[in-house]
Amino acid sequence: MQIIDREKINQQIEDLKKKYGDDRSALMPILQDLQEIYGYLPDIIMQETAHALNIHPVEVEGVASFYSFFRTKEKQGKYVIRLCKTISCDLAGKDKVARQFENELGIKFGETTKDGMFTLEYTNCLGMCDQGPAVMVNDRLFARVDPEKASRIISDCRRNFLKTDFPDVVPSDVKKAGPILDNNVKAVEPLKKALAVTRPEIISIIRDSGLKGRGGAGFPTAIKWQLAGAAKGDKKYV
Repeated sequence: MQIIDREKINQQIEDLKKKYGDDRSALMPILQDLQEIYGYLPDIIMQETAHALNIHPVEVEGVASFYSFFRTKEKQGKYVIRLCKTISCDLAGKDKVARQFENELGIKFGETTKDGMFTLEYTNCLGMCDQGPAVMVNDRLFARVDPEKASRIISDCRRNFLKTDFPDVVPSDVKKAGPILDNNVKAVEPLKKALAVTRPEIISIIRDSGLKGRGGAGFPTAIKWQLAGAAKGDKKYV
């Protein structure tokens, strides 16, 4: 068990406050640096950080427990493998990658191998929604991971070859779109046609088109417009 000296922690926190500031906004970078030093964030570190920043310890614990990159338990593998669990990576084949990791290591997500080599964890968005499934091994990011690549990652970790075999930075694949409308598109013509028909006809056209909202629930747009049209008052909100 790691023995942590309180006075030493306080001095380190004071040094970090000079670097990051002494208000609430400095909390995350201070915790990141302390985790880099100690490998995890035990209660004493969170308590002393809260005292130094004049905030409640519960707030510090809340931040440390919310972000999967912060560790509050000492025992974790040498290689912590985090697999993105958000919908874009899920649709790209996250489950197959997860099963490959579990089969290779003989553990489930949330567990650590008996030899202390690997820990499997799910995490929220890694910022690679366009290149999923995304995986982070310690501080190294991998994009477009399939079962074959997952197996290779495990193999390279076992050979301690991870840091030299893969690039440091995953290149961005974000593409800048051109103009949505140009001079060849007569955007006013459909509007003129819409103004020439009645409100019920417009709602009927929208219903037949199957158009849905983009709020996430996929609610039919025609029903939204119909409800708004039937509401009392001159101003309508959808």
